[in-house]
Amino acid sequence: MKVVIIGASGLIGGYLLKEFSDDFQIVGTSRSNEAYQRLDISKKKQVVSFLKKVQPDVVIVAAAMPFVDYCETHEKETDKINFLGITYICDYLAQFLPSTTIIFLSSDYVFDGEKGKYKESDIRKPLNVYGRQKMKAENYIQKSKIPFLIIRTNWVYGAERVKKNFVYAVIKSLENKQKMQVASDQIANPTYAGDIARGIYWLVTHKKQGIFHIAGKDFMSRYVFAQKIAEKFQLDKSLLCKIKTVDMHQIAQRPLVSGLSTGLFSGVSHLHCLGVEDGLDLFERDQKLLI
Repeated sequence: MKVVIIGASGLIGGYLLKEFSDDFQIVGTSRSNEAYQRLDISKKKQVVSFLKKVQPDVVIVAAAMPFVDYCETHEKETDKINFLGITYICDYLAQFLPSTTIIFLSSDYVFDGEKGKYKESDIRKPLNVYGRQKMKAENYIQKSKIPFLIIRTNWVYGAERVKKNFVYAVIKSLENKQKMQVASDQIANPTYAGDIARGIYWLVTHKKQGIFHIAGKDFMSRYVFAQKIAEKFQLDKSLLCKIKTVDMHQIAQRPLVSGLSTGLFSGVSHLHCLGVEDGLDLFERDQKLLI
C-alpha cells in the first residue's frame, strides 16, 4: 500500500513518517524542504501532476497554515492552503482514484469554545478564519464521495527540528530568563504528536472511515500546561505570568473552553492518548534522538 504524507516535514508529518515507514511504501512531500518531494497544494497543476504520477492508496494531509492570527489578516492567501488545496486533492481522487482514502488533520477551532470536551457530532461554530477554513475543508471532503478520515486534534506538541510548537516556546523563554504571558482561561487537552500518528495508523490498518477526535488525556489551561513544561525541564515557573485572553489583544478570537472528547476513538481502537507528564517524557526522549 502506498501512503502519501503531505506536509511530511512538519510536526505531525514527521511522526507519521516514523509510524508508517516500516509497513507501507511512503512518499513524503514538503512545500520547501528539499529532503522530500516538492509539492505546494495551493497550486492545482502541481497537485494533479503529483497524484497522477504517484497513484497513492492513502493521502494524509498534514500540511496547513496553522498561524491563526496570520490567517485572520491574510484570508485569501491562506485559504489556498487550508481549503482550496484540499478541494484539488478531493476532486482528483473523486474522478481518477475513487478508492483512495483522504485523511485530513482538522482542529478543535471548528468549535466556539463555549462548553468544551466536544464530541464529533457537536455543532461546529468557528470563531476565526482558521476555524472556518478547517470547517469548509471538512464539508468539502464529506461531500466528495470518496473514502475519508477527518482527525480533529488540538494543542499538538512533540519534537521537531524547527522548534515551533508551544513546548519549545516555553522552554526558550524560561531558559533565557524572560517572562512569558500565558492565557489562564484557554482550556483544552494538549496532545502528543506521536499519539496522533499511532491513532491514524490504527484507523488506516483497520480500514475505518469517518470523523474521530484524537487528543490528550488531560484537560488544562495553557497556563497550567506551561507550568507542567517548566516543572519537567526544571525551569523557573515564576517567570510565567497569568493573563486573560481578552487582555492579550490577539488578532483572531480564540475558543476558550475547548478541547476534544476522545470516547469514540478510544471505544473503537482501545487506544488511549497520554497525559501531559507522560507526553513530555516522550517529547524529551524524541528531542534527544533529533540531536
